[in-house]
Amino acid sequence: MGWFGKMEKCCCFPLAGGCLGGAMFHFMICITSIFSTTKDYKNMTIASNAILGCLIVLGLVLKNFIVLYIVALFVAFLLGIYIIIFVFLVIALFAANNMPFQHKLLTALTVLIIVLITASFLNIYISTCRVIKSGGTGWGI
Repeated sequence: MGWFGKMEKCCCFPLAGGCLGGAMFHFMICITSIFSTTKDYKNMTIASNAILGCLIVLGLVLKNFIVLYIVALFVAFLLGIYIIIFVFLVIALFAANNMPFQHKLLTALTVLIIVLITASFLNIYISTCRVIKSGGTGWGI
């Protein structure tokens, strides 16, 4: 991926707008976890995504690339976890058990989509770090 960390825009938004979109994504994960009925990893999901969203906003407000590097490092760690989960799901996809194949496939596809979205946000965060470090604002003005 030669383009990784070298974006100039996020779709039709400037990079800082993409970061705010990422922060909203993480805050939405918090809200859906709060109203979830399952108890598995609920507190960790809420805490990690709330901290991540707040750090993104803080990095943009303070125009501090170090905070955004911390965000990028944290997102890279989460991306690694998601990739490991996806590998185990692909292995479990071919295992013989009483769980229907459609449920296993849907779970694997959901995790794959999460991996792709997280990798896209990681690219936005690293690109914004580079822009802010070089003296820009990330807003393209």
